[in-house]
Amino acid sequence: MCMVINYWFLWRPRHKIVVGARVVKINEHEKNFTKELVKEGQRRTGGRLKVLLVDRGFIDGVLLWWLSKKMRIKFVIPARGNMEVSQDIRDFVRRRPMGRGFS
Repeated sequence: MCMVINYWFLWRPRHKIVVGARVVKINEHEKNFTKELVKEGQRRTGGRLKVLLVDRGFIDGVLLWWLSKKMRIKFVIPARGNMEVSQDIRDFVRRRPMGRGFS
């Protein structure tokens, strides 16, 4: 019997070390283990996790709120072109004066 798994890890690129990892079945949703993995990473780095780069599987309002408000960790998730956030950004860019940055 063959089992397909995903391997998830938190990595400190500057030091090239893994600070947390999980091996899970392919059909297990990311939100089921993310909090535990983030807390493990925070413990191992002395609270130095500041930004997570994650895929769209992590789009979960409760989880993202927890990361942002409770853990004070920023996150970057690529958005599909047909998502509301993508349209919001396009509208914002069209409305702002040329040469003006974000404030």
